[in-house]
Amino acid sequence: MLKTRRVVVARDVLPGGLVNLRRPSTPSLRLVPDDSLPPQLPIEEVLVFPEPAGSSEPAPAVVPAVVGPEVEPLEPAPVQVQEAASQPPMVVTEPLSDDEQHRRALSHLTKVAACFLVACGLTYVSDHFEAQRPWVEGEPIPVLRKVLSVEWSCVLRGLEAGCDQVPPAEEATPEARPGVLLAGLGIAATPSAQSGHLPVVKTVALASLKNNIEQELFDEPVFRPTPLPRRKIGQPRRIELFNSYALDPFFERLRVAELDHSLSHARVAFFGDSTNSLDGVTSTLRDRLQNRFGDGGPGFMVVGHFKQQNRRDHLLYRRRGSWEKSPTIWKTPAPGGRYGLGGIVSRNSGRASVDFAPRLIGDKRDGVHRLELYYQGQRGGGTMRLEVDGQAFEKIKTHAQGRVDRREIYDFDAPRSHFRLRMGQRDSVALYGVVMEKRQSGVVLDNLSLVGAEFGSFKKQERNHLVRQVKMRDPHLLIFNLAGNMVGRLNPDSSVSRRSWKKRALQTIQRIKAGAPEAACLVISPLDQGERHRGQIITRPKLPPAIDLLREIAAAEGCAFWDTWLAMGGEGSMAKWRAKRLGWSDLIHVSKRGHRAMGHLFADAIIAQYQDWLRLDGPGRVRHYRWVQAEVAGR
Repeated sequence: MLKTRRVVVARDVLPGGLVNLRRPSTPSLRLVPDDSLPPQLPIEEVLVFPEPAGSSEPAPAVVPAVVGPEVEPLEPAPVQVQEAASQPPMVVTEPLSDDEQHRRALSHLTKVAACFLVACGLTYVSDHFEAQRPWVEGEPIPVLRKVLSVEWSCVLRGLEAGCDQVPPAEEATPEARPGVLLAGLGIAATPSAQSGHLPVVKTVALASLKNNIEQELFDEPVFRPTPLPRRKIGQPRRIELFNSYALDPFFERLRVAELDHSLSHARVAFFGDSTNSLDGVTSTLRDRLQNRFGDGGPGFMVVGHFKQQNRRDHLLYRRRGSWEKSPTIWKTPAPGGRYGLGGIVSRNSGRASVDFAPRLIGDKRDGVHRLELYYQGQRGGGTMRLEVDGQAFEKIKTHAQGRVDRREIYDFDAPRSHFRLRMGQRDSVALYGVVMEKRQSGVVLDNLSLVGAEFGSFKKQERNHLVRQVKMRDPHLLIFNLAGNMVGRLNPDSSVSRRSWKKRALQTIQRIKAGAPEAACLVISPLDQGERHRGQIITRPKLPPAIDLLREIAAAEGCAFWDTWLAMGGEGSMAKWRAKRLGWSDLIHVSKRGHRAMGHLFADAIIAQYQDWLRLDGPGRVRHYRWVQAEVAGR
C-alpha cells in the first residue's frame, strides 16, 4: 500500500534530463496534478513521488512555482509521467573500475616516458645537441644522485631523534707545516707515526727556539703583513707587487697628506669601463681614503653629457639646452681626435647651460676653493659666462687660431658651492670637464670610467692631446680597469690573438703613463663574468687566460696588480653574488650594493698595502725583511 507525497518543484531545479530549459514551449514531461490541492494555488507542474505508507514524516509545505491566473481543479487521475517524443533516450555509462583506471594511467605514463627517453637519446646522436644532453661524463647521474642523497635510515625508521637535525660541520685541523728555518735544521714538528697526534708541547718549544735562533743568527725581524678584514661576501685579496717601488710615489703622497705637513693632494686617476661608470667602486674607495687621509675635493667630472655614460650621483649636475657629445666609444670621431681626459667632448648647439656643485652634507652643499675648466680653443669659438654662487664671475672667450687645449684655474678665498656655465645662441664651445678641489690636504679621486670603454678606445685619442690632458691633471696613481669588454675577443689558443690583445693594452698604458711618468701604476682585473651552462652559472672560459695576460702586462710595465676575480671568490663567484642580489642578471655587472662591497675589498687592499709600506720601507728607510713563507703565498 503506497500513499503519495505531493511536492511542487520549480522548473529551474528539475534535472536536466527531464526538462529542456532552452525550449520552454515544449515541456519534456506531462504532469497531472492531484484534485486535493487548494484550488487557489496556480500550478504549472506537479510531481508525485511514491512514499512508503508506514512513514510518519509530515508532508512538506506546498511551494508555489509560478504566479498566474486561477486554475480550475481537475478530475482525479492516476499519476502519469510521459517523456516527450522529441527527447532522446538517456545513455548511462557504467563507471570504470579502479583496476581499469590504473591500467589506462600506467599506459599513458609509459608512452610519455618512452617519448622522453627517445628525445634524450637523440641528443647523443649529434654533437650539435651537446648542451641539451641530460648527462655527460663527470657529472653525477641525475636520478641516482637524488636517491643517494636521502638518509634512508631516517626514512625507513621515521623521523627519530637526531634525524631532522644537521650535524655540525667539523672544523678541519690545520696541517702542521714546519718553519723554513726549522726544516733546514731537521727539527720540525711532525705528526707521530704511531699515534697520529701532533706533539703540542714540542711544537710550542720548537716555535720558541725558532724565534730565538732567527733573531740571533740573522739579526732581522720577521715581517708579517697587515691582516685584511673579513667581509660578508668576497675573499680578502692583497695587491701583487712585482717590484718594491710600484706604489711608492702614491704612498709617499698619502703619508704627507696624513701627516698634514703641507697642503698637498694625493690624486688618483681611475680609467674604467661600464663596471664603474656609475661611480660605484670609486665612490666607496674615495670615501674610505678621504676618511683616512683627508678630503681633497670631488675632483674631475665630465660636463655636458648624459648621466648614463659617466655618473657622479652625489654631485649636483644639471644641463639645459641642446648638447652634442662625442665619446671615444662612438664611431663618430671628434675633430682632431680631441676627447679630453674623460673621453667625452661636449658641444652646445644654441643657447645652453650646465650647473655643477659639490655633494650635500646634511642640508648644505660642501664648499671648494679651486675650480678648473678644461675646454678646447677653436676657430669661431664663442664665450662662456661663469657664475659662482648665483653671481656673474667672469667671461671666458674660447676663440683661437686653431684647435688648442686650454685650462682655466680659479682660486677662491672662501669656499664656493655652486657653479654655472652659460652659452648664448651664437656661442659655440667645446667642453672636456671641470675640476673642484679643496684647500686642504687629502685624496682626490677622478672617476674617468665610460660605458663601453676598453684599452682600444684610447687609440682614437690624439697622442699628444691625451698626454697633455694627463699632465695637466698631474695624478699620483693611475688605475686601469679596461679589460672587461676585451675578454670576449681573446682566443687563448691562438698566439696571434694573445699577442694582439696584449699589445693593445700595453700601448694604452704606455700612452697614459707618458703624461705622468712619475706616477704609480696599478692594473686590476675584470669582475667575474658568468654564463649559464647546464643549469649552473660558471665563469667564462676566456676570463682566466685574460687575467693571466693582464698580470704579465702589469709586470712588464712595472705596475702593481690586484685580482678582482679572486677577490670576488674566483671560479663561479658571480653565482654567489647573484644569489645575494649583488650581481645583475647579465652575469657581468654587479648591483649598487655589489659596487660598495667591491669598493670595500679594494680599499682594504690599498690601506693594508700602505700600512705594510710604512712598516717595511717607509720614507727614506731601506730595510730587508724576510717574509714568512705562509704569508708570501697569500700575497
